Amino acid sequence: MALTNMGWPAEHVTAFLGMLAPGVSAAMIARQLNELLGTSYSRNAIVGKARRLNVRTEGVPVRINPNPTGYRKAAPAPAQIVTAKPYRVPRVRPPREIIEAACAAIVPRMIRCDQLTDATCRWPYDSGKDTPSYLFCGHGKSSERSYCGPHEQLSIGCGTRSEREANRV
Repeated sequence: MALTNMGWPAEHVTAFLGMLAPGVSAAMIARQLNELLGTSYSRNAIVGKARRLNVRTEGVPVRINPNPTGYRKAAPAPAQIVTAKPYRVPRVRPPREIIEAACAAIVPRMIRCDQLTDATCRWPYDSGKDTPSYLFCGHGKSSERSYCGPHEQLSIGCGTRSEREANRV
């Protein structure tokens, strides 16, 4: 069984019911109740009490505000007629020139990892098979680095050290 008073004294409920009249808002009823009884009921308290008692205020059923944030919803934009953009013929680009890879002139020995020594180049090549295994160049190294001369140039790049440092972005 639902309680109809929900914390309101009986004299407050009877005063509230006596103030209900068509055209009287919940805010006005709250002001009058607060002046008459020395209470601090809010407009929302009046609306909630009216809902619980199933009474009408202002001649219409009490409804919960569909927009509780208080902000107005923007009016829907009028429908605009959208015209299609004119067709543009795509620009024809010239084909790119084919550039030979810098290491294309190097013919690797294609040795396995277990065949590498301290004197062989360790530049990796993909075996080209379905298994992810690598083969290595295998040519003799020219310095303390890990690669042979041509592969060392590929790993360092061209120019002096200061030029290479300046080109880094």
